[in-house]
Amino acid sequence: MNKFGRSLSLLSLALVVLLAGCSLGGNVFKYEITVDPPAAAEVDDPSGKAKVDDPVTITLTPKEGYEFVKWDGNVELQKGDAEGKWIFVMPKKNVTLKAVFKEVKPVDEEALVQAVRDARDQKALDDFMEALEALQDAGLLTDVVEEHGPAYLEQAYDFRKFGEFALSNTPYMPYMKDAADIQELIIDPVNEWVASAIATINGARTPAKTKEAWESFREHGKSLLDFEGLPLTFGGDEADVKDDVVGELLAKYRPLSVADIRDIVYGAYVKGQVDALFQNETVAGDVQQERIDEVDELVAEVAIDELKAQLEAEVVKAQAWFIWKMITSDQNALETWIVNNMTFTQFHNLSYKQRIEVVGILSGLYKDKPDKNFEQFIREFTQAVEAEAVEYRKLLGAVNAAATYSQMVEALKGLEYYKDYADYGVFADYVGKDDYTQLRIAEDMLSLEVSFETISKIADELQSLINKEY
Repeated sequence: MNKFGRSLSLLSLALVVLLAGCSLGGNVFKYEITVDPPAAAEVDDPSGKAKVDDPVTITLTPKEGYEFVKWDGNVELQKGDAEGKWIFVMPKKNVTLKAVFKEVKPVDEEALVQAVRDARDQKALDDFMEALEALQDAGLLTDVVEEHGPAYLEQAYDFRKFGEFALSNTPYMPYMKDAADIQELIIDPVNEWVASAIATINGARTPAKTKEAWESFREHGKSLLDFEGLPLTFGGDEADVKDDVVGELLAKYRPLSVADIRDIVYGAYVKGQVDALFQNETVAGDVQQERIDEVDELVAEVAIDELKAQLEAEVVKAQAWFIWKMITSDQNALETWIVNNMTFTQFHNLSYKQRIEVVGILSGLYKDKPDKNFEQFIREFTQAVEAEAVEYRKLLGAVNAAATYSQMVEALKGLEYYKDYADYGVFADYVGKDDYTQLRIAEDMLSLEVSFETISKIADELQSLINKEY
């Protein structure tokens, strides 16, 4: 064998040895497990070797005061059959794993229960619910429902409001000595009553039965129907919320929770407010714009999409009738409403003064529209405002953008030719001048070097130039 062949053989042998060393025999790899923080747990076999595709079982034993969070590493693990057991399948590579733990403080059940009692005594609903949720977070309570909070607080006073008083260790005093008492005396009875009441509502097969189920819910669970900043009355003819309306909505939108029932009750209240806007199928005589706006804000908070869309349509109808009354009674009132209430989108971000100018041009054109087509009129008028605002800015922009005498001449003529500006007779005067005079006026307009913000400002400047002698 020559020198070159001998060297190649030695190199091949070295590669074989190296590869064999990396795989610990070609099919065996290492694994290593660490804990973070190190004092959080013990690992029964923190390092070792295994063949490819063999299962590897790890046992973690947490120390008191620590809780497992997650695994970090380059292989996925599955939980084993026993507590603390984890399994992974050995891949074709060395494995490194880190068990991450967090420190947990010991639960002071006595202090947590005392917080519930204190909040109950102070009738502090927010604090009461916070204390219940703290017990649940500690694993000492289950099934605490936020929407049931007012009922929980009522139940905490005598334990009879929502179910029979059946404490297993009576006559122990004081009650609620521990979390188990709170579960038995407060949480479970309220949850069971709510579930039964909702099932009764949904099980009703006639409007009368639905109304009866609702009245029972309202009588016993009135605390669940409190709305912050909105004191509602129920039942009677003068009530804010009519029982027949609630019954109708409950039959149409079947509730699954107290939150659903609250949405329906609020929807019934808003429906009553919308209905009050009308009188004999037209807008009520004493309704003002402020009231329509208030009701519109209430409708915006309705959570049931289908009902919300229906009520929004009714508010639009009320608004249309209101505008129509102004059109047929007071032209100035109509113009004021348009300027203050049309959206900036419709006005294309015109200033307040520019809005007045656009409305002044348009409002007179729609004075004599037939009231039998008032809804069509509103659509037409809104579209006219949008089109007018676009044209207004276009013509205004042409004057401001003019850079030559001829461009200014055409821009000023454009104002006169646009029929809706006929009231500004100065433009007609300008168009009637000879070409030389028009050029001289255009020259003077360019020399002003000012930005014209409104059509009326252009008209004023143009009038002063026309009055000069040429």
